[in-house]
This record gives sequence, structure tokens and C-alpha cells, in this order.
Amino acid sequence: MLVPYSWLKEYVDLQENVNEVAELLQQIGIPVENVERQGPEVHGVLTCKINSVEPHPDADRLRVCQVELDKGRTLQIVTAAFNVRAGQFTAVATHGSVLADGTKIKKSKMRGVVSEGMFCGADSVGYDLSLVPEELREGILDLQVQLPDAQEIPLGQPIDEVLPINEDVLVLESFANRPDQLSILGIARELAAKLERPLHMPPVSEASHEQPDNAGSVEIKDTEACPRYIARYIDDVTIAPAPSWMVRRLEAAGMRGVNNVVDITNYVMLETGQPLHAFDRDQVARDTIVVRRAQAGEKLDTLDGEQRELPENAIVIADPEKIIGVAGVMGGLNSEITENTRRLVLESASFDCGSVRRASLRLGLRTESSKRFEKGLNIARADLGSRRAAYLLAKYAGKLVPGCVEQGIPTPEQQKVQLRSAKVTAVLGVEIPHEKTAHYLQLLGFGVEDNGEGLLTVTVPDYRQDIAEEVDLIEEIARFYGYDNLPNTLPENGHNNVPNSDNTDDLMRRLAAYLGLTEVITPSLHSRELGEKYFVPGETLTIFNPLSEEQRCLRTYLYPALGEVVVRNHNNRNEDMRIFEISRVYLPKEDGTADEQRHLGIALSYAGADFFALKGIIEHISAIAHRDFSFKPVERPFLHPGRSADIVLEDGTVLGWIGELHPRLWNSLEIDNPLIAAELNLELMLDMKDSAYFEPFSTLPTVERDLAFVVDEKVLAGDVVAVLRKMGGKLVQSVTCFDVFRSLALGAGKKSLAFRMVLQSFEATLTDAEIQKTVNRCIKAVERELDGKLRA
Repeated sequence: MLVPYSWLKEYVDLQENVNEVAELLQQIGIPVENVERQGPEVHGVLTCKINSVEPHPDADRLRVCQVELDKGRTLQIVTAAFNVRAGQFTAVATHGSVLADGTKIKKSKMRGVVSEGMFCGADSVGYDLSLVPEELREGILDLQVQLPDAQEIPLGQPIDEVLPINEDVLVLESFANRPDQLSILGIARELAAKLERPLHMPPVSEASHEQPDNAGSVEIKDTEACPRYIARYIDDVTIAPAPSWMVRRLEAAGMRGVNNVVDITNYVMLETGQPLHAFDRDQVARDTIVVRRAQAGEKLDTLDGEQRELPENAIVIADPEKIIGVAGVMGGLNSEITENTRRLVLESASFDCGSVRRASLRLGLRTESSKRFEKGLNIARADLGSRRAAYLLAKYAGKLVPGCVEQGIPTPEQQKVQLRSAKVTAVLGVEIPHEKTAHYLQLLGFGVEDNGEGLLTVTVPDYRQDIAEEVDLIEEIARFYGYDNLPNTLPENGHNNVPNSDNTDDLMRRLAAYLGLTEVITPSLHSRELGEKYFVPGETLTIFNPLSEEQRCLRTYLYPALGEVVVRNHNNRNEDMRIFEISRVYLPKEDGTADEQRHLGIALSYAGADFFALKGIIEHISAIAHRDFSFKPVERPFLHPGRSADIVLEDGTVLGWIGELHPRLWNSLEIDNPLIAAELNLELMLDMKDSAYFEPFSTLPTVERDLAFVVDEKVLAGDVVAVLRKMGGKLVQSVTCFDVFRSLALGAGKKSLAFRMVLQSFEATLTDAEIQKTVNRCIKAVERELDGKLRA
């Protein structure tokens, strides 16, 4: 949001400069993205006083003036201005000055007399000519005319510090739950509370809420869609330009001037945060406004000149014959304000935030009005906007008809929240006096009732819909007590804490980086086409109202997005890809909701990458996690049928999968190197610990024995390893498969697997008898459980 500094000063007394105000806003949690300076750059033009005016000795039209600046400095200026006089306060451009149009002023001679600069008119310094009396626009500035209320005009001051030539604009970020901060008054209220200065509310119309005799009618078909609608009427309207001060403020805030009626509605929206709209009353059939839902196929030519088919069930403003506006978004051309408009209907209403958001998205039409309604506006705010606009319209556009037509539900009672001093201390870690807590809240406009014993009953003002519970009030207290004043404390950490996902994520990130992987972040939403491209199995959840078709589906796997990262980098000649991502996937449940799981996704694509390179990374993760991962062959539609496996935990739970992408899928990606991927479900690994531990080792000698078994083709090396480890017990330090051999001599459907067992005792050097006993036990177990035969 753009907040002109001069506009902000109208509601709160500010002696601070714009940068100091920006710092104050940052302190109370309102992010300031930038401070911009709008307007012409004028340098070296100073205020001055003309002490004397004498005729030029050699030119009838010229005058020689002695000019006083600050600290006793004087200049001699030769001028032809018709309105120059002794005692006049004006602006002088000294030697080296730069004017609004870029002209650089130099010391010179005029008909033989030295002139050390020049007097400036309004146009020379970029001052708005409409603020200058017409008879003086061709002359030099007369600061006594431009500043009639000034007690004293300082000398030697830069002219842009005396007249509104430039505008400092604060660029603020607004939060989704703070619609009150999308208004100049809302920001001023926060500053007034921080500085403990009064908030100056703008004047509003005092017209009654009684219905006028000649009023039209308003009918609300759905009070959930529109809980409040206020219509005011203005007659004898004259369409003309808005006051120049109003147009300047609108332009500084990022909106262009149109005419007095439109500009006033926009001005009040920026000022109060309440969007408004004015209809040409003579274009509203039967003087009747109907608020209803759109029906299928209805269309409207909106004010931007586009014909739009309206989303079904969008809230619309209509009359008995036609639609005249999309509620909260934009009005229609068929009721716009034109130079022929003589009567107005001023709309100030409250619309359902979700309905406005959906209509705005489906129409592809986001406006300043919809931006405010989308955040949710309390129905009580409609009256302030209506009264303020009525005041300005009566002053600058026409004659206000007393009273209004108001329809809708009663204003809800203000919410009350209990606040405990002990809770404030527990959350913030510092004891704030009870009286100071109440004082902060009162400054912000909250009603406070002290119930004794450290308990406050706090009444929430209508413009603070974000306050729902006690902790929200504590956040307000923290903002105004000062985040910098809160102590730095660590949370208590007991020995029985439940492991949490953040610990696992953090450990995984550091481990992946240690293993040479680079983290990427990809969107959780993708198109239907992406799922089809990557052979994603099963159903996916879709977004009812996506921002675009590229963001319609919630992902169930990470590998498609990782694959796209690989492809984009390949196309940019980066073919060495070792990446990972930790993010959520969304698996459909029977009730239509999503089972959110956190997954670790890994993708390798470089010259020489293969299944075993990624398997080594997964085994390293297994070792760090102190878990035994095993690999079971599996067929998945997106994986190579002979180079893929499920990753299984000790209890048989499938933790994830690993494999090379299916050849058809890999060919469609048109990349040179193979693409191998894996995904692990981190929800199943919450007991991972990022802690070093000591495991004793034996100083006794090791013994190696090589065993080769002839087994059926379907028997996995991992199955044999598991049997050997089990039967070898504590003596088996490691088992490695180092050879796979196939031959017709072994028999049909047979293969030979060779293993190296490393045996070691922690108690004594192993004897030949102990070694042979262990080896025989392992051989018999393989024969018994896997039908394997020891190969001679």
C-alpha cells in the first residue's frame, strides 16, 4: 500500500520526518518496503525576502532587487516579474540551482547589472498552478499568498520544505488478517498509539439514518452474501474535476484522477478502508437496487470496457431489469458516472469476503476494492465510509438528500476477550505492569475493564477482526512494549520431549548437503498435464478455483517437480544435477480431504549416474538414522521395471522407493543423462536423533570367509544377507555381496551369489573351531530358509 506522508500527517501530529516514521512503523510490526520521493527534483531554490526594489539603470522593464537569505546573506537579483515588491517573501534560485525542468541557473549580467540568480514562479519549481491565484500565475511566487496561515516564513529554506512540491510516500506491506491497515486512517491510528498522540478523525456527514421521502428501494436476497447495504442519494450533481489537493493525493497513492464523484469514492476508500461505488441513479431501473447471486450465463460490460461472463453465484448488484455491477469488484458501464449524470446513488456495503475473492479470481479482475473486501470488512465500517463520502460529495459534487436506505442484519455485538497478566508474563517472558498493559490496549482503541486480580475484560473494536483470543491481545502488547525490549530466552527442553518433524527436516537437510546434494524448492501445485507426463499413478486432489491451470492439482509425489528442475537445468547446459527437496505431498483420503505427508525427494542426473549411486546415499541415510533399510524389487508405472525397489523398514513398513525413471518417461524428457530418483516418507522417521554416540570397537583380529550360494533367480541378495547376519549373531561385523554369476551350468532359473563375511569377537581371538561352527550354522540356515546350495 502507498501511504503519502503528507496525507498521514492530517490525522496524527507528526514532527518526525518520513524516515523516522518508517522506523516507528517497523517497530510496531508494519513492514515498510521502501520510502519513495515523488515529484520534481529541485535543488538550490531557497526562500528569501525582497528588501528593496530599484529601477534598472538601462532597462525600463527590469528591476534590481536586494534579497535577504538566512544568516545575513544577501543577493542581487535582476528581474522582469510584474508582481515583485519590497517586503515580499518569495523563492530564489541561486547560482548552481536546478529547476523542475532541469534548467541549471548561473550567475549572469542583465544589461550590464550582475544578477546572482533568478526569482521563481510556480511552474519553475513544479508547484501546482491550480493552487496559485489566476492573476499571479505568470509572476513569481508570493509565499504570503500561498501560506496565509503561516506565523513566520523562514528564510534560506529549500522551497520543497515550505511548499508541497515533492511527496514522500511510504510503501507498506499489508497482512491478510489486517484489513484495517489498508487505509490511511488505520496506519495513522497505529502511529498515534505508538506516539501516544491524538487521532484526528476526518469530518463526516451528520445526516440521519431515516429513509428519505423520495428514496429508492434496496432489496438483499442473501444476507450471508451481503450483511449490510447503505444507499445514500445526491441530487443536483455537477460532474467536474476533483479538487487538485485530492487528485494529488490519489496520484501519490497510485490512483489516477477521473472526476469529482469517482475521485471522492476512491479517496474515501483509501482513507477509511471502506470501498464505495456511485451509480447514476437515472440508469437504475425503477429506482430499485437488488443484491443477489448471479445466474448461469449472465454477462456484464464492466467499467474497463470488457464484456465478462459472470461466475455463477457471484454476488452482483442489479436492478429489476439488469445487472449493474459485480459486488466488491467493479461496476458496470450501464450505470457509470458520466458528464450527463445529475443524480447519484452512493453504495457503501459489506460483502462476503470469500465470494468476492472467488469472483475476482474467476474474472481475472483484481481491484483496490476487491483487495479490501477479500480481507474481510466488519459491517459496522460501512457507515463510516458512507458518511465520509456523503460529506465530500455534498461539498464538491452536489446536494445531499438527508437520510439513507439501510438494509441488512443488525450489527453484531463487539467481542470481549479475557486477558490474564500471568499469561502475558508467561508468553512474553517479561512482567509488564498491569496498568501499562491496559494503557497499550486503550491507545489502540480497545475497551478495557479491570476485573481485579490480574484479569482484564477487553472489548475488541469493530475494525480489529483479527483479534479472536487472548494470545492475539498479547501480540498487541508485545508490539507496543517493543520487541527489542523482550528478553532472549530459550524454550524449556525436558528429557521426555516428543521428537518433532522440524528436527528430522533439519537433520536431513544437513545430511543431504553433506552428501553433495543441493536443495531446491518447488510448488505444491501442478497441472494435470504434468501428472500425465510423469505417469503419476492414482487420483490427485484438485483445487476448485485455481489461480491458473498450471496450479490446479495438489501433488502426490515430489519427483515430477524435481524432474522439471533437471530438465530446465539441462536446457541451460547444466547437466550435473544432484538435488533434493523436503516438502509436503497430499494424498487423497476417502472423505475427499488430504493426508499431508512430509517427503524427502532426491534426484540424480549426471554422466555415470546409476541406481547404485543413489542406493549408496539412501544407505548412508539409513546408517545416520540408526535404522535398517532393505530394498525390495517393485514395479511402479514411472520406474524402470528392472532398476527400482521399495525401501522397507525393519518391521516391513514401506518407507519409500528408489529407481531409475521408466525408459519411455526418460525419453520424453529429452535429456542426455539418466535420471534416478527416490522418495522417503519422513513422517515414519520422527525418531531420528541428531546426536553423536560412542559405539565400542574390538581390538581383536578379524576373520574373513567367502561363501557362494546357488539360489533361485527370485532370491534377493538382501535376503541372504539378512539370514547370514541373523545366524552369525554378534560375531558377524559385516556381510557384503561381491559377485553375481549366472550360467546354464548352474541350472535353469539359478544364479550364484558370493558374499564376504567379516567375523570378530569382543571377548577373545576366535579359534578355528568357533569360526567353522558359525559358518556352518549360516550355511545350513541359507539351505533351510532359502533353498540355497553352497557352491564348491
